[in-house]
Amino acid sequence: MNYTLNLRLAAIEDIRDTGDYYEGVQRGLGDDFLEETSELLFTIESNPYLFAIREGRVRTANLRRFPYQVVYLIDDQHVEVLAVFHQSRHPDSWRNRL
Repeated sequence: MNYTLNLRLAAIEDIRDTGDYYEGVQRGLGDDFLEETSELLFTIESNPYLFAIREGRVRTANLRRFPYQVVYLIDDQHVEVLAVFHQSRHPDSWRNRL
């Protein structure tokens, strides 16, 4: 089955802001974050059921190198990315995006 991946504007901003932060920490690190995030998003789009349900219908997938997670929902043939959040943040930070 083919899925369509949709990123909410807030998730796009999460990715952009985090990439900018890491680029400010070390040149090239922001690009590394963006590349790893893109790879994970492709994996989610290809097989969204690969990752565990966190609560209700919400699923999360963790990046390997960076302490961030992609928070998403599956609806029919669509995958909606709600957020890309630091793993230490309280879950209420992304719950308001449901």
